[in-house]
Amino acid sequence: MTGPVIHSDTLIEITHRADGPLGYVFIETKRHVASLDQLTEEEARVIGQARSRLARGLRTEIGVEHVHAFVAGLGIPHFHEHLFARHLGTPHDHLWWQQWEGGVRGDVAEFAARLRTYMDEIDRPA
Repeated sequence: MTGPVIHSDTLIEITHRADGPLGYVFIETKRHVASLDQLTEEEARVIGQARSRLARGLRTEIGVEHVHAFVAGLGIPHFHEHLFARHLGTPHDHLWWQQWEGGVRGDVAEFAARLRTYMDEIDRPA
């Protein structure tokens, strides 16, 4: 379930998951493609820039042990990359996509607005 838009241009849209923990973000292509091998060079470049900038933003804004990224493509035949923060202190046996008692909490819309500032540097396509 997607929530607030962090970034949108002619190639990609980035949203924060509405019902997940802070730091769970989706990068999706605007063009319909099902997998990584179908991305254009320009889409791949912009997605890579977005991933790096979001990872820096997550580490800076909430402090994380690690930023994970993956493309599963199992349930929806449209490219979307999951980017999520493993918060400092997360129990090792805890499921990554769920909130936990000691986890970082906050307003998702406000957090998405903070992450938006890290996207200003993307070389936007014309």
